[in-house]
Amino acid sequence: MDYRPVPFWFLNHRLEKDELKRQIALMRDCGVSGFFMHSRAGLKTPYGSDDWFRKTRFIVDEAARAGLKAWLYDEDPFPSGAAGGGVFFEHPEFAARGIHFHEFIPDAEGFVSADIGHGKVLEAVAVRCSADGETIDSFDVSAHIGIIRPDYFMTPWHNAYYIQLREHAVFDHYRAETFNPRLRIEYRLPSPDYRIRVCCADIELSDSKFGLIPDNLNPDCVRAFMDATHEKYREYCGDEFGKTIPGIFTDETNPGGAMPWTARLEETFEEMHRYPLAGHYHQLFVGSTA
Repeated sequence: MDYRPVPFWFLNHRLEKDELKRQIALMRDCGVSGFFMHSRAGLKTPYGSDDWFRKTRFIVDEAARAGLKAWLYDEDPFPSGAAGGGVFFEHPEFAARGIHFHEFIPDAEGFVSADIGHGKVLEAVAVRCSADGETIDSFDVSAHIGIIRPDYFMTPWHNAYYIQLREHAVFDHYRAETFNPRLRIEYRLPSPDYRIRVCCADIELSDSKFGLIPDNLNPDCVRAFMDATHEKYREYCGDEFGKTIPGIFTDETNPGGAMPWTARLEETFEEMHRYPLAGHYHQLFVGSTA
């Protein structure tokens, strides 16, 4: 059996036909069996454009003439699922979210005042438990969550901003400003024996090239990605699928976050387990015998 290398071919700068032909000939002469066409840093041919796909087709045709296999790679650069970030440009709602758990212990008088960030509140419940963790009593407290801007600073404002008479603008006016809105819960519990548990679906930020993670648990998100990549490659190169193009490389996809959340989670959970997830999110983190 014939075993030969199949390198990642880093495609960067502006893709020019003469240079592409030259590099394909070099790979042929080096004895490799094919290559993976991988968009990388420095690419100046816009990824996902008509020019990109036409150059991809040119590469495939040249590979066929050289007797090489041209493997596709479905991202710019990785991980797969964002179509070079284009999925988020078209659909910002497809940013993946993760479930984040907060537990707040009241003060000696049973009062809780706590920030819970910027996420979508999935549930907020007051819980009283026995010594062994069994839930004795619980009730919803989500109505006691609101928005607060706690970061105060002083900024100068021209006094003409208020009186609209600039010829009388003879002194500076200072005012307090607040930014950074956050969710906060404030509630006085029936007794200090209770605690408040809040679960939020927060957007998962990433150190990837896109800054976000696609919601790969959402079929609509995955469909948008495939329409922008796989279906476009089929449009331009589909007649070579299974021939010069043996397959498509997909790289490091993930659902997003240690405890991922997607809009269809509650519906799917209830179909599988025959009881609602709403009201039970916190038990994913702390468990319960109730």
